Amino acid sequence: MGLASPRVVVCSLGGQRGFLELPESVVSNDREAISGGERSLYELATAFAVLGVEVELRGQLSASILSTITGAAGARPAVGLPPRRPETGEIVILPEGLPPSDLFLTCHLSGARTVVLLLGPPGLCGWSFLTGWAPPDLVTMDTATVGTPASYRAMAALGFTLWSAARGIAEAGRRAGVRVTRIGTGTPVPFPDPPAKTADIALIEANRWFPLAAEVAKRLPRASVLSIPYQPGYSLSEVIGPGRILPWPSRVEGMSRVEREARAVGTVPIALDTNPFVTARDHGQGTVLVGDLDGMAREIDRLLNNPDEVAVLAKQAVAGARTDADWSRFLKRVSTALSLVPRSDAADARAEFGRHLVAAMKGEVDAG
Repeated sequence: MGLASPRVVVCSLGGQRGFLELPESVVSNDREAISGGERSLYELATAFAVLGVEVELRGQLSASILSTITGAAGARPAVGLPPRRPETGEIVILPEGLPPSDLFLTCHLSGARTVVLLLGPPGLCGWSFLTGWAPPDLVTMDTATVGTPASYRAMAALGFTLWSAARGIAEAGRRAGVRVTRIGTGTPVPFPDPPAKTADIALIEANRWFPLAAEVAKRLPRASVLSIPYQPGYSLSEVIGPGRILPWPSRVEGMSRVEREARAVGTVPIALDTNPFVTARDHGQGTVLVGDLDGMAREIDRLLNNPDEVAVLAKQAVAGARTDADWSRFLKRVSTALSLVPRSDAADARAEFGRHLVAAMKGEVDAG
């Protein structure tokens, strides 16, 4: 399944590096707790490897989670690499959730082509590409302050190519006059079979939305609760599976991996419809959307009194999640997206700026 292309570098989080360098690639046995976004970056890098692309995965990497993904896929990105400057013509993929000057500056002052993978709307977990940005409080923030048209336009004006898993994020870009290529999601790791249901609702404790979900659970005193503490590893599907319903009061984010992992084992998410960056199709089949926490509690109570309806939703959720995460379809979308990354007429000039700046910095160090 070969694909002629330039080298691709996928940057995850962490890793030591020098001035205007890409981070090292270090595989660590100590990192079991990584975000869903980091797992998406591992999956993307592995997809390139399956496609026959020369690909590096950089950052402080989880050995166990990377091994789970690459073992299932039968291909592995290059890892265990020292820091280096980006090279002209290669494609560097960065997550949007980075500080203002971080790797964005490294790539911009190089001849590399930069892709920003919008795991969430710009400004939510990383720089908005606007002045005056500060990390917001996700529980209380005004969702209109992130993912603004100005953010999309600023990234495009810098020459960055934008990708996202979510239709809603791509649609927000379209409204801003900026193309965002939807690559969707995919995993080569099989989902477990749906288990027997032994609890009415599942609550995930190690999650930013847990306080809101716990508030919903308090309004359902007759419901049995499966409370899930921190779980290391690749997926939550196995531990979520015994729950019939997942209260998911996410106010704003990109596509939810937790929702997908719940749906895959027949646990029905009840989610807020107020997130402006995901569509009903992003939430997926089997998910029930409500307007607020009161509505969430009422709908969960209603469904628990209608087990046949829950069974139908669970069946839809299982089928839909597996379709959404289909690995072969993901590979095709990634291949197409890669072929559309444009070349830059300014690549040589930007690379020269970077070389001069690095040389100047080294001269200051030598002189000091």
